[in-house]
Amino acid sequence: MLAPISGSRRDGKSSFRTLTRYLTEGVDPVTGEIVERGAHLLSDNLLSLETTVAEMRSVAFENPRVTDPVYHYQLCWRPGERPSQAQWEEAARKTIKDLGFKEHQFLVVAHDDREHFHVHVLVNRVHPETYKAHYPEFSKRALDKSLREIEHAQKWKPSPGLYRWDNQLGRAVKNSREEMQEHREKGTPDVGRAAQKIEHFQDAESLEGYAKGTPAKELRELLRKGGQDWEEVHLLLKKHGLELEKAEKGGYAVRAIGTGLRVKASSVFRDNFSGKANREQTEKQLGNWEGPNSFVKARAAEQTYPPQPKRDAEKRAERRVERAAAREKLKGEYRKYRSAAEKGLSGHRHHASTELRNLGTAQRARRAEVRTLKVGYIEKQAIRSALAAESVKERAALKQRLMEERAKHQPKNYREWVAEQAAQGDPAAMSQLRGFLYQDKRRVLETQSQAGAIGIQGAGGGDWRVWSDTFDVTEELRKRKLLTDLQTLQGTVDQRTGHVAYRIGGKEALLDVGKKVYMLDQREATLVAGLEMAVQKFGVRLEITGTDEQKKLIARTAAQHGLRVEFTNPGLQQVYQQALPFQKGRVRERER
Repeated sequence: MLAPISGSRRDGKSSFRTLTRYLTEGVDPVTGEIVERGAHLLSDNLLSLETTVAEMRSVAFENPRVTDPVYHYQLCWRPGERPSQAQWEEAARKTIKDLGFKEHQFLVVAHDDREHFHVHVLVNRVHPETYKAHYPEFSKRALDKSLREIEHAQKWKPSPGLYRWDNQLGRAVKNSREEMQEHREKGTPDVGRAAQKIEHFQDAESLEGYAKGTPAKELRELLRKGGQDWEEVHLLLKKHGLELEKAEKGGYAVRAIGTGLRVKASSVFRDNFSGKANREQTEKQLGNWEGPNSFVKARAAEQTYPPQPKRDAEKRAERRVERAAAREKLKGEYRKYRSAAEKGLSGHRHHASTELRNLGTAQRARRAEVRTLKVGYIEKQAIRSALAAESVKERAALKQRLMEERAKHQPKNYREWVAEQAAQGDPAAMSQLRGFLYQDKRRVLETQSQAGAIGIQGAGGGDWRVWSDTFDVTEELRKRKLLTDLQTLQGTVDQRTGHVAYRIGGKEALLDVGKKVYMLDQREATLVAGLEMAVQKFGVRLEITGTDEQKKLIARTAAQHGLRVEFTNPGLQQVYQQALPFQKGRVRERER
């Protein structure tokens, strides 16, 4: 058994209504009617399935600080295992209790529409009486231990995980690091990893798989030529033993002639029937709908849909285990590569930190020499300003060079590394790369099916995202442009007052009047240059003037760029401190 835990929504919110509908409601592929997906179990403190959403939401609203009251996980049995309702209800109640949700509101729904039987558990984090939110500690450990106990009690085949059942002790015990490492070396899926996701397969080669092959290809080619009508479509499908039907709510279904077996046309003929936009384009091309029985032309008998042999479930399960083992071994090789690359990157960081410290020491020495010069106040003011500006340019040039050197040491992310190994002929890498490409294709098709709507989704999906590096290309380009802009800093001295006006990229940016540096615009390069010049001239303790929004912008900019400063305004210092965690590593590097 496995128990994958669903993550929170990316907007930080949760929806009882959306998840409950998904768990309890299905759509008939032919009629489009709403049907019940499976049997369900309610906690004793809920009145009915119809009022579940309203009851859970009313409790969650009592604690407005909780933005993610929905806790959702699954209990998944192995392919071929079919627990009775009493068994899955017992298993669900045990895991809920072990997670600390015994007194909370919950809904459990059983789904038996995949190769593996599974139940979904939806729990309200907010207690219905105390209104306190519960966040289980080490929830994966608690669930894994519960699964081993359930497997032993109900006589299911045990699955590898963080725990195993010890017959001598009569309880579930945690696997040691050595035992988990042994699992990896044997090529079994990594113990306890989120990578053990359930793949959904049918027990037999379905009508959907048959129709996605040659029939879908020939239909796509037929409609690509243009000028066809519904009769041509029906004749082509009849040649393959298929028939197209129209559902009540505008969709279409594909039926095997002479049988009651049907699948959604949007699932098998995705290029032409998936999504409202594709469907409307097809209908526009073919004209008003005409069913297959409306044609009176006599045609020769065409072939019928051939019965498809059932696949061997055990062999398919073995192949999945083999693929999982090969990909886990591939990840182990990537870990070794990444470990070596990160050592080189760590050495570069130490070298970069040393160079920045040396440059700072040299700049401070130059500023100290100004005090010994036998010139007037105005001349010294102009010299100090020029030295501060030169320091900004020197630091920008050094940072740009160090950034370019760092890019050479930057380890490849998992997908890039896999592509490189696949190019060298590694079978496991080639298999993993095909998986990536399949995911990409699915994402494109899903986007196309949204009738022009644009959706954005992150890590989900492929397991490779666990290994993606934090190196952001867009962010890197922005930094490079900023450093280039800083190196264009040019000043003009007013011989009468000693004030120095600076331009960045040919545009007026800063005015140094001796005791104060004014920022003349809010470009990022201007703010960074002004802050660095102020630190060079006045030290790390700074007083900022301007509107509240301008002050906050300056504080956030200082934090984002790792500038070690201290603002005299306590509120502004708080804004600066709140922004620092996002750049904590960089600030510490500067302090070293």
